[in-house]
Amino acid sequence: AFPSAITTIAYGSTEAEPISSITAQELALKTHKNQKGLAAGVPFSKAYVRIIALSNQLQHEISDQELEKLEAASGQIGEIIVSGSHVLASYFNNEEAFKQNKIITEKALWHRTGDSGFMQEGELFLTGRCQQVIKRSDELILPFVVEMNLSKVEGVEAGTILLQDYKLKLIVESELPKEVVKQRLQNFQFDELLVLKNIPKDPRHFSKIDYEKLKILIS
Repeated sequence: AFPSAITTIAYGSTEAEPISSITAQELALKTHKNQKGLAAGVPFSKAYVRIIALSNQLQHEISDQELEKLEAASGQIGEIIVSGSHVLASYFNNEEAFKQNKIITEKALWHRTGDSGFMQEGELFLTGRCQQVIKRSDELILPFVVEMNLSKVEGVEAGTILLQDYKLKLIVESELPKEVVKQRLQNFQFDELLVLKNIPKDPRHFSKIDYEKLKILIS
């Protein structure tokens, strides 16, 4: 209906919107080519974006020098943090949320997005929620990226990967026989393959996987 329309997709959070943006055309092209993350475009001109090492022990108040030491190299996956005049500076009557989601340095207040990702050639790529990243030995396994790449496999409706009982379990939703599915997933890393008729979805919008129900189902 609107062949000349331009659609721009913004990435951000409630506390920081936007962080970056990308046109739908660029997104489609880069998603097709990139197997390592979802393209989120170039950071917004007033947003200062950094990628820092994934950590559950990060202090709420640190020096600019300490924060600089935590910064990831180009292409290295870490947590996305952002500062700028448009970033929410406080929470109403919730000091705990402030401590969990903000980093204070001498020069700036940074918001922790809780999203993992990496910067490459000035562009931001998303690799999923930090809490979902699987660390095994020195390797990071990214369920979000696995799900993104599974969506490109013919005959697979949905899927994800979980670490359970020290095993990487690749779970897919498909009507195809298991052997056919296994053949099509030769480029994926896993210890065990499970093929289900239906993967539990979040009842609020029926698009995201309900991980807690899935864990119970396959245990």
